[in-house]
Amino acid sequence: MDQISNGLSYSKAASVLRMLSECIGKKQFLEGITLYLKKHLYENTVTCDL
Repeated sequence: MDQISNGLSYSKAASVLRMLSECIGKKQFLEGITLYLKKHLYENTVTCDL
């Protein structure tokens, strides 16, 4: 059961990220994600950081 729910969670997250990318534009989305990853490199984050 855990394996099914984990796969479903990842699929939902991927869908939300694709929708966000389509909404704001792929270029801006990728720039934002790149900045986020660089800012939090080697750190833990919380939901509100994103």
